[in-house]
Amino acid sequence: MIRHGVGVRSLLAAGVGVAMWLVGAGGAFAAYEVWVLDQGTNTLLIYGGDTLAADAQPEKIDLSPHGGAKPHMILFSPQHDYAFIANVGSGHVYIMRASDRNVVFNEDLGQQTHAVVPSPDGKRALAANQNDKKLTEIVTEYGKGAFRVGRVLDLEQAPELADVTEFPDRAPICGMFTADGAKAYVTLRGGGIAVVAFPAKADQPLKVVTAFGKVKSGIDAAGCGTVRSADGKRMYANSGSLTGGKFYVFDAAKDVLVTTTSLAETGKDAHGVALAGKHVWVANRKDDNLAVLSSEGKVVGKIDAIGDAPDLLDVAPGGDRVFGTLRGPKPATGTHDIAGTTPGVVVLKVADGGKTATREFVVPIGDQSPESPSDPHGIAVRKTGR
Repeated sequence: MIRHGVGVRSLLAAGVGVAMWLVGAGGAFAAYEVWVLDQGTNTLLIYGGDTLAADAQPEKIDLSPHGGAKPHMILFSPQHDYAFIANVGSGHVYIMRASDRNVVFNEDLGQQTHAVVPSPDGKRALAANQNDKKLTEIVTEYGKGAFRVGRVLDLEQAPELADVTEFPDRAPICGMFTADGAKAYVTLRGGGIAVVAFPAKADQPLKVVTAFGKVKSGIDAAGCGTVRSADGKRMYANSGSLTGGKFYVFDAAKDVLVTTTSLAETGKDAHGVALAGKHVWVANRKDDNLAVLSSEGKVVGKIDAIGDAPDLLDVAPGGDRVFGTLRGPKPATGTHDIAGTTPGVVVLKVADGGKTATREFVVPIGDQSPESPSDPHGIAVRKTGR
């Protein structure tokens, strides 16, 4: 683990404001920004929700001075005052203070940090270091602006994952905390999901308390999309490949797999997941569409032609819009099979409680030529006020 200096900021362009976003009879919802990681150019782009348009000019922050490579995933703290950025080309985790865009925590946690997710109770974040096959806790004290590395769990040594038939590759990929912050569901690269508990006492180790395997539970490889249901009672996860995909629904209180649904009828290479109205959307990167599922995990439709190679998704505070990254022609991560031709962000208008949507426009990112290095991946919506 290597410590780096913090506070370096390279601002390439600035001046994107925010304003109140009005949605239907509900009145004013939170003003917001859309934060996007271009992992191909090591750049963070920030768009104002009120000024978002096809020709919107973002605030651009060069992340390369911080030492990481390929900023891959981004999520916000519960109060949206800090952004957590995972660099999959290295092991760096950045925590950026959203108000002034300063990096206040910068740690190299190991080999290829794929994702870092903050807990809803505000006590910690969890980093998935895929090639170390370890999970690292980051203790968070937002009121003090203080962050430190906590406990580490080596998944190679977890007895619950010892069966190589069920868990052929224990590299952690993505995770999501339960609503109480006591557990996290973590997808594994070779197939399977580990449920990890976080004891309240800091001297007690992290522990895998339940595991769902590749064979007995049917949890396929390459799972990434994880999200809690709106009421916190369910945990959703997926797996995807160039031949299909699956969607899983878990009882988050009992840690029981409730439903497994094939996504093959909707498309291939399931990846990003978002709650859209009363439904759940899953991005199929290979088929340029979205699978639409009920909250119980039943396929109820699909939304076609949303853009080339859609990847990760996030939702506006009012729920009326969903934003998705579109991959570039030279993917910085993954294979050429998931390449797109129009790197950018697609803006979708949600309709019929999330059962349908229309594409409003695409915000291009970087060079749009076949040689473009831009490769948008991580995306997160930040609430900035009411």
